Amino acid sequence: MKKKYKIALFIISFIFFLLILFFFLYLNSLKSFRVAHAGGQYNGLKYANSISAIHFNSKYTKYIELDMQLTKDNRLVCIHDPIISGKTFSEIKKDFPNKDFCYDVSLKKFLQQNPEIIIITDFKTDNLKGLNFIKNYFDKFSKRFIPQIFDEHQYLPVKNLGYDEVIFTLYRVSYSNEMIVQIIKNFDIFALTMDPARLRSGIADKIHNKNFLIYVHTVNSYFRFLQYKIFFGADEIYTDNLF
Repeated sequence: MKKKYKIALFIISFIFFLLILFFFLYLNSLKSFRVAHAGGQYNGLKYANSISAIHFNSKYTKYIELDMQLTKDNRLVCIHDPIISGKTFSEIKKDFPNKDFCYDVSLKKFLQQNPEIIIITDFKTDNLKGLNFIKNYFDKFSKRFIPQIFDEHQYLPVKNLGYDEVIFTLYRVSYSNEMIVQIIKNFDIFALTMDPARLRSGIADKIHNKNFLIYVHTVNSYFRFLQYKIFFGADEIYTDNLF
C-alpha cells in the first residue's frame, strides 16, 4: 500500500512539474521581446528612467522603454513627470545625479557602449518634435529607436522621418476596438500596445492575419501575464521587474 502511495505521489509530482515547466516555457516563448518599462525597476524604484536602471535591466532584455521630454532649450531628458517643457536643461539637470541622469549625451554614450540595445520612446511632450530630434541628434543610432505613436495621424509623419518600426500604443485614444482594427489594417507596425482593460475587452479576437506583437502594460505578475496570454491574446508585456 505504501509503495502504491509513493508511486502515485511521484506521478502527481511529476505531472505537476511538467505543468510548471510548460507554463514557464509558454510564458517565456517570446521573452526576447519583453520590454523594460520606464527603464525597468532599479533599487526598488519604478519609473526610474535612469542610466543605472537601463544598465541593470539591459542584462535581461534588449528592449528598453523610456519616458522622454524635450526641454525649453531643445535638449532630450528621460523623465516621466512633471512636464518640464517650460524649463531649460540646466534647470533640470541640477536635480539629478550626474552619473545617473538619462539625457541626450548620456543615452548616446550608453548606445555606443551597448550596440544590441533598442530604445522604445514614450514622449510626454510633442511626439513628432521629439522623434525629429532623435533622428538628427542620434544620427546612425536612430535606427535603434522604435517610436510609439499615440494616434493614427502620427503614423505617416513618423514613417517619413525614416523610422522602420513603429508601435501604436493605445493609452491616449478612446476609439472602439472596431475602429482600431480598421486603422491598423493599413499600417505596417512592430506592435500594438494597450492597457489590461483594453486587452480584456477582446480586441485581440477582432484582429485577423496579425503580423505584429500585442503588448500589454504594465504587468508585474506572472499570474496576470499567464491570464492575459492564455485568455486574451497578449504576446508579451511591458514590465518593471519580470525578467
